[in-house]
Amino acid sequence: MNDEQNKRLAGFLSLRQRYRWSVVLYEPLKPLIDRENRGQPLSARESTHADALVGFWLASLWVLTEGWQRLGLSQPTVDACLADSRVELLKRFRNVVFDFEAEYLDPNASDLHADRCNTVAWANGLVSSLKGVLRPRQDDKEMRDIMRWVLTGDGRLGAA
Repeated sequence: MNDEQNKRLAGFLSLRQRYRWSVVLYEPLKPLIDRENRGQPLSARESTHADALVGFWLASLWVLTEGWQRLGLSQPTVDACLADSRVELLKRFRNVVFDFEAEYLDPNASDLHADRCNTVAWANGLVSSLKGVLRPRQDDKEMRDIMRWVLTGDGRLGAA
């Protein structure tokens, strides 16, 4: 492979690693979200854990979104999720989680948890759409698309 192909492959593998990290962040959050969705209240400690996990998980999804865009990838289902206005919310979570603010109650974060259930449901849809591309089996069409992209630079994944 030439240098450009090696760069594309390295970029894809980096994006895939960050996808796996986001899945690891979500695993301890899922049971808490499921309990909330069933109307079962969380203890104060569990709620604090859920808030922290949601923040880090959604911030990690911004990194995936940014990587997807920087690599020039395109796939209809993923692109539809990324066209949603809530993508900007992911960026805000990234900034709130990873940028220090001297104010105890960060005014930039005051509304971020307001609609946690709907935000998490939408984010799960984004993760599901990314899963087909970032965790393909060797015999999948997506794997052939990825290899075509690595070799040619054609970032259209899942095209007919």
